[in-house]
Amino acid sequence: GGNLIAQYCGLDVVNVSAGDYVTMGQNIGTLGVVPFEADEEPHLHFITTMNKETVNPLAVMGKVQ
Repeated sequence: GGNLIAQYCGLDVVNVSAGDYVTMGQNIGTLGVVPFEADEEPHLHFITTMNKETVNPLAVMGKVQ
C-alpha cells in the first residue's frame, strides 16, 4: 500500500533495494553484529509502519502459510 514501509533492522549486508519485490525464502541480506545481551542470540528486527504508525505486519500483509 501507498504508505506502508517494511524495515529489516540489523542487517550487515543488504541484497535488495528499495522498491524490490521479494519472495518467501529469498536471501535479502546477512545478519550484522548488533549489540545484544550476553544471553540473547543474534536476531533481526522486522518493523512495519503505515502512515507513520507501527502496525502488525500480519494485518497488512496477510498470513504466510
